[in-house]
Amino acid sequence: MRFNLRISLQAFRIEWAIVGWLVLAGVALRLRQYLAGRSLWLDESMLALNIVGRDFWGLLQPLDYNQGGPVGFLLAEKLIVTLLGNHELSLRLLPFLTGCASLLLFALLLCPACLACASPAPNAGRCRAGRAKGPLWAGGRQAKEPVEELRHGLGKAGAFTALALFAAGAPAIYYASEVKQYSSDVFIALLLFWLASQNLNHQVHQGAQSFRGVPSSSFVFLRDLRGEKIFLTLAGALAIWCSHPALFVLASIGATLLLDGAIRKDIRQLKTALAMIVLWAASFATLYFASLRGLAANPFLRGYWNAYFMPMPPWADLAWFPATLQSSLENPVGLGLWTPLPAAFMAIGLISLLRHRPRFGAMLALALLATLAASGLGMYPIAGRMILFAAPILLALLGAGVETVTGWIRVGWLRNATVLALAGLLLYQPLATAAQNFITPKYPEHIRPAMAYLRENYRPGDALYVYYWAVPAFRYYAPFYDFSQTGFIAGQDHSANPLTLLEEIDQLRGQERVWVLFSHVYEAGDYNEKDAVLAHLDEIGVKRREFRQPGTSVYLYLYNLDRR
Repeated sequence: MRFNLRISLQAFRIEWAIVGWLVLAGVALRLRQYLAGRSLWLDESMLALNIVGRDFWGLLQPLDYNQGGPVGFLLAEKLIVTLLGNHELSLRLLPFLTGCASLLLFALLLCPACLACASPAPNAGRCRAGRAKGPLWAGGRQAKEPVEELRHGLGKAGAFTALALFAAGAPAIYYASEVKQYSSDVFIALLLFWLASQNLNHQVHQGAQSFRGVPSSSFVFLRDLRGEKIFLTLAGALAIWCSHPALFVLASIGATLLLDGAIRKDIRQLKTALAMIVLWAASFATLYFASLRGLAANPFLRGYWNAYFMPMPPWADLAWFPATLQSSLENPVGLGLWTPLPAAFMAIGLISLLRHRPRFGAMLALALLATLAASGLGMYPIAGRMILFAAPILLALLGAGVETVTGWIRVGWLRNATVLALAGLLLYQPLATAAQNFITPKYPEHIRPAMAYLRENYRPGDALYVYYWAVPAFRYYAPFYDFSQTGFIAGQDHSANPLTLLEEIDQLRGQERVWVLFSHVYEAGDYNEKDAVLAHLDEIGVKRREFRQPGTSVYLYLYNLDRR
């Protein structure tokens, strides 16, 4: 008995160590990106101008530059900037903190067998979450005790693989340092899933007992908490105000609770679930009429995202689904593999979860279905950053697929070798990208060096023309470099008629010194607005200087337009 206990303790500590190192590695990658010091790019600067330039009440009104964001996120950003000052690190602090916290929540959600148990069960070498003891990466076979119906999460093979992919995924790392709500969307989705899992697993947690000599998890306190339903209810009502896709997560949680109560004929749970749903619906209705109604009717946003709505009826464009799946696996999931391989693992994982962990699997699957339904109604696009919150869901399904496939192999050493091979195959591209970005962070629209050069060389009387898509970033940084936010010529959007762009440039004729600043250049096919403008400037004047910081797509030119 003592020998078995020592083995269990050692395995428990190894599992803790693996999860801990994966979480710390993910935090380190996010911290590197956060401290890289890149300038705000177009989208960030447009939202930052709203946050900095408005008071708290003003953020509840329609935002400038066709921007939109959850009310709670905007108010939290404003509070941080008010307390810490107007700075890139202040603006990116909330996304960074939520990005790091998401790693821990994802670990807790996937690894209950490793982390939510304080000790091994006193029978048959099984932990209280019901996972069979076995090799470290094997995951073990499914237990047959009735308590299995309540457990959630994955075995070690699936959990460690999914967590490693989430820790190293380039989109999740990047958006943890961008002044947008996408990182907090992930955090809120995972928090809601975790709270719902605690609710569904309440009986398991109540039956847990401490075991002498084993360090207890600080998260097992919920087993003695009577108000976990209250936590979930209030968190859901608040989450809707802090994250737009939280609605899809809550829809999946509410449906799962109703199905669970109906299957078990638990009238009390059905009433509780209905009360939760009513409160969440009331909270959403209030938010919709206060904020979302105007955002949903914005013609610019609807036109911009039009190609990313699910076709209706779905069979009208069946090619949309594999194309969307492939793009989603690249961004936001962060995989660079041939699409059918991870897609097959996800399909196997979904079937396995619905069969062996139906409540957990149902929550994940229904959240994706709710997102698709909203997309089909033209209310939410399925594209890149907009569905970053779904990246952990897809990774959980992928991890479940790895766990299931490797569980078919009965030979221990061969099973472990297969897990390592699959993990290496899946992780190769994300790890390579993460390492490259860690060593050499990207600065795509790094406008600060150009602003500094302009300040050093600008003379009174110089004309300054700022290209249309560079205007928001210039306006944000202008006070930091002693430029007036109005003392320049702001270009207009001429993408619909290129000739009017050249006519706008012609108004600069006769100026001896004209600075031209480009960023986020518009391209369509072979047409490039920067190239078109420069070619025209070369015809009507002489280029005197050119400045560009290596690695960035910001361009600064000095032209003499008073002759030739």
